[in-house]
Amino acid sequence: IAKPKVDKPEQDLQASDLELSRIPMGESTPEGEIHNLQEIVTRVIGRVEKGKQTIEQLEEQAQVLT
Repeated sequence: IAKPKVDKPEQDLQASDLELSRIPMGESTPEGEIHNLQEIVTRVIGRVEKGKQTIEQLEEQAQVLT
């Protein structure tokens, strides 16, 4: 089965894309740690949502082709 062409294949979910390395790490207090985790989770969820949209678009294209 041929894989559909996606704009950015494997790189799509690299840590650099999520910009995890660029998140300014707050103070190493529990509050700071929680804030950092919330920031990371927010970005990951954003990427997942983008991925879902891409999958939906590909499914629509596949239906048109069949």
